[in-house]
Amino acid sequence: MLKKTLGYFIAGAVVTCSVQMAAMAQSEAPKVQDLVGALGRSGEEALESRGYRYLGGSKADDVARTFYREAGTNNCLQVITDQGRYQSLLYIPEFDCEQIENTQGQVNKNSQAGDASERVSFRAGSTGTTVTGELGSSQGVRYLLNARDGQFLRVSLRPNNPYTNYIIYVPGGDILFESSQGGDEYYGQLYLTGDHVVEVFYNGNVDTVGKYDIEFEIDDGPTSALPKLP
Repeated sequence: MLKKTLGYFIAGAVVTCSVQMAAMAQSEAPKVQDLVGALGRSGEEALESRGYRYLGGSKADDVARTFYREAGTNNCLQVITDQGRYQSLLYIPEFDCEQIENTQGQVNKNSQAGDASERVSFRAGSTGTTVTGELGSSQGVRYLLNARDGQFLRVSLRPNNPYTNYIIYVPGGDILFESSQGGDEYYGQLYLTGDHVVEVFYNGNVDTVGKYDIEFEIDDGPTSALPKLP
C-alpha cells in the first residue's frame, strides 16, 4: 500500500512540475505589450515596423497563433489573435520557432524550383499582374506574394502545354492548392499573413521548353469591387 501511495505521489509531482515548467517557459514580451487589444492588421504592421520577422502560423475557428523572430534578440514570439484582436504576445520556447523554420526549410529542400524565386509586386492602384515565363524540363520558379489573413488570392495559369503546373504554399510551408488536382484556376480566401509561395514547374520531355502566362490577383474580396458610400 505504501509503494502504491508513493507511486501516486511521485506521478503527481512529475505532472505538477511539468505544468510549472511549461508555464515558466512563456513570458510576456515587454516591447510589444502595448499591442494587446490591437486589430490583427494594425498589429501586424506595428510588429513589422519594429523589426519582427514573421515565420508562420495556424488558425482554428476564430483563434490564430502566429510566430515571429524578434530583431536583435532573435527571441521566439507567439501572438494569439481572437475575434480579430491581439489577446497575448508572449516569448515562448525556441523549439516552437525552430519547428516552423525547419518545416519551411523542408519545403524549400523538396522544391523542384531550387533557389529560383521572384517576388511579385503590383503597380500602385492595381490588385493584380501577369507574369510570362518559360521553363526547361524539371525546372521551376517560386513566386512570392505577400498577403494578409482574410484577403482573397486568385491565380490563373495559361500554359502552352499540358506539363506545366503549380502549387500554392501558405506561410509555414503547408500546401494550399495543387493545379494538377484542382485545375489551372485558383480563387480563395487566405487564413494567414505573410509570404505565400506559388511554385510553377515544368515536367515535359528532356530538351523541351514549356511557356506560360500566370496571373496573380490579391484583393479584399467581392466587397472591394463595390463603390464606397459617401
